Amino acid sequence: MKKKILIIFFILSFLYILWPFINIYKFYVAVKKSDIEFFTNNINWQSLRSGFKDDLEIIIDKKIGKKKNIEKQLLKTLLGNSLIEIILEEIVSPENIVLLLNDPKKYNEMLKKEIDNPKINKKKKNIKKEKFNFKGPNLKRIREKVNYVFFINLNTFRIDFNHDGYPIKVDLKFTPFKWRLYKIYLPVDLLVSKL
Repeated sequence: MKKKILIIFFILSFLYILWPFINIYKFYVAVKKSDIEFFTNNINWQSLRSGFKDDLEIIIDKKIGKKKNIEKQLLKTLLGNSLIEIILEEIVSPENIVLLLNDPKKYNEMLKKEIDNPKINKKKKNIKKEKFNFKGPNLKRIREKVNYVFFINLNTFRIDFNHDGYPIKVDLKFTPFKWRLYKIYLPVDLLVSKL
């Protein structure tokens, strides 16, 4: 009886450990296919926006830090929370998350334009779905790009990788019976240096 319980426990533990890896693969395929619907349904948007808001405030502070004192005060007065919210609405969307993960350089350009010239009520971009053909894992490339991929606690899984010279960390969090993208840590210092 104890042996059966141990076997069941081992199988369930193995499946729980394997589950986020399967979800990472699904996210990877969704990025390559530009599957906006998948991202819409598998991201915790509130926590993602909150994390991006923190990063965006740091980016704007550092960008303002390069200005003279009078310009700093004027820009800080003008750049209130409402402007940050407008920028967040534009940069934290399923289309732009796909852009960030597919082409960080274009995302950086879009971020720079949005910080310099935020606009209300922009038209949503239509991204057409791409076809994806699985060619098999390139283990050498995976080892070169991925720094860390495993649990950081029982309900949070992290993948830390480099993409086109940009270090990106992504957390998946287990919510009732589903792993969802919870937070993307932007390389703030690198982004500021390129703005």
